[in-house]
Formats: sequence, C-alpha cells, structure tokens
Amino acid sequence: RTCLDQPAAKLQARRGLGAGRFRLVAAGATGVSRERREHGVMQRIFESSFPGSRVILESDFVAAHAGNFRGRPGILLHAGTGDFAYGVDREGRSLRAGGWGYLLGDEGAGFGLGLSGIRAALRALEDSGPGTTLTREILGFFRIRSLTELKTVVYNRDFQRRQIADFAPRVIRHAGRGDALAGHLVEEAAFKMAGLVQPILNGLSFERADLALTGALFLKN
Repeated sequence: RTCLDQPAAKLQARRGLGAGRFRLVAAGATGVSRERREHGVMQRIFESSFPGSRVILESDFVAAHAGNFRGRPGILLHAGTGDFAYGVDREGRSLRAGGWGYLLGDEGAGFGLGLSGIRAALRALEDSGPGTTLTREILGFFRIRSLTELKTVVYNRDFQRRQIADFAPRVIRHAGRGDALAGHLVEEAAFKMAGLVQPILNGLSFERADLALTGALFLKN
C-alpha cells in the first residue's frame, strides 16, 4: 500500500510497463478477501496504477487454484509456512478451509510441524517425553552451544516465525531416518492436512475430486 500509493512509485511502474494499456489486470495477494476492508483500498490503488484497465483483485488461494486447475474443478491443498485447502466445483461454487495463521491454525504445515519438533526435543531434554534425535538437531539449526540458549534466540524481537517453519524439513528428515517420535509428528501433521480437504468435499459437489498439492513442504519433501 505505501509503495504503490506514492506518485513516484506509480510513475516508475508505468514507465517499466510501457505506454500500452492492459485490458485486464488480475492479482492474487496474501490476506486479500472481498469481505475485508483492506480489499477496497487495494482495489483503488491498483485501479489508479492501471487507469483504463479492468482490475480483478483476489486472494492468493484463488490465484493458486487458477494456476493449478485453469478453470477446471478441483481441490488445492497448500502446505508452506501455513496451510489451507481451497476447492471449486463444476458449478463454480468455492469453499476454503484453513488459512487461519500460525496462532489460530497451521497445525499441519511448516510452522506447526516445526514447532512440534522443537517442543518434542525440549521434552526429551527434560525427560518429560520420549527420546528423539531432534534434540541434537536443534543445536546446529539455531547455532547455539546449549539448549538453554534457545529462549534467548526465540524470544528475541528479531526472530521470525518462518525460522520455526524452516525446522519442519529437519523433522521429516529424521522421520525418514527412523526416529519414531519424528515419524509420529509427521504422520500427525499429514492427517491434519488431509482433514482440511474433508469440509471441501462435504460442502461442494464433485463427481471426481482432483487434488493438487502445493507449497514448499510438499514440493521439497
């Protein structure tokens, strides 16, 4: 908003695009929903940046579904730092599940799986949970000499929640190496992700539901 709302930024964008006008400009952005107040603000910014063009502004999950299914019915299941499922049936009806963010959801995606792995490692350290090779993994991942330093790292104001999600591939790797607890955490996360698909199947009409898996957690693991 602050960038596109500046006259200099608009001028630079138009110079980069050339003198021609677009008949249609479509964009998908994280957190954009027609029900939210910010949608109208962003719509006006896009329209002023592309005068004379029709503007369609949708959320990132609508854009992701269009990119994967190109107008066909199907269900998109996304697992990156966060998670969501989004389906469109043959009648054009759509439904979303998940996408609530790291405080209210994301249990099966990168953040949830990474956090589960870190918590399991700490419980093992204190003998309040089963042993796991993830305990040793934390030291190198967070670049600390002792797990007692972990609070200082995590509760620092510069710490980003994406770093928690980045630990998820380590949990998957240890599961593949035979760590029973890591394997349980991965299986639990997979069931939570699969659970996002069920309300889409219940709420829409599919003769055959094609499923597309997207997001770094699926694509890289």
